[in-house]
Amino acid sequence: MTHDHEEATAENIKEHFEEVAPKYDWYKERAWYYYDWVKKISRMHIPLAQHKRVLELGCGTGDVLAYLNPKYGLGIDISENMITIAKQKHKGRKNLQFAVGAGETLNVKGRYDVILMPDVIEHLADVRKTFKRLEALADEKTKIIVTMINPIWEPILMAGEKMGRKMPEGPHNRITFKALRHILADLGLEVACRSFYVFVPVHIPFVSNPFNAVFNRLPLVRRLGLIEVLEIKKAR
Repeated sequence: MTHDHEEATAENIKEHFEEVAPKYDWYKERAWYYYDWVKKISRMHIPLAQHKRVLELGCGTGDVLAYLNPKYGLGIDISENMITIAKQKHKGRKNLQFAVGAGETLNVKGRYDVILMPDVIEHLADVRKTFKRLEALADEKTKIIVTMINPIWEPILMAGEKMGRKMPEGPHNRITFKALRHILADLGLEVACRSFYVFVPVHIPFVSNPFNAVFNRLPLVRRLGLIEVLEIKKAR
């Protein structure tokens, strides 16, 4: 793992996102091309979302869940300010609900077809404890989808943050695929699919879209992609 200058604990992670919440959507608008990819990737890995029950952990202000428009969607976030904004933004969407909670102490009833974690895993105070809670919500058909930043991009992202080009990351831990797979195996979970997307994360007209489309199909280099996506399920 690589660590930010501050250790990621439940308390300081919550404090960071409470502070970020008022400008969260502003940051996302500035980096719209990247966040459009996050939405598109979620839809690619959750076909026919309109017929599914979807739980999103780390939902922020709820835009990914609203974009998927599931049969029923529950968004959970550690930040009360984020959830307040999400409820206000999407108050007309009767198929969506939002609640405050943390992965390590998640208290949700029922089963879900999909559990989605977009750019969240690095902000978990305890990855093992979170996946143990998620495993209890899953059955053999449940798909857990994790999108995370490829750790090799960390120096570039931190440089971008110092230049004011991206949302402050706050306290975080970048977990390696190897370390995560070991945790999952201990909990009876396995990675069913591993994908990478996006080598140009900003919009450059006539460049970004065609380059990323080609890049995503090149097996020898696509593991350099910014966004790593894992489909996780219960091991048989």
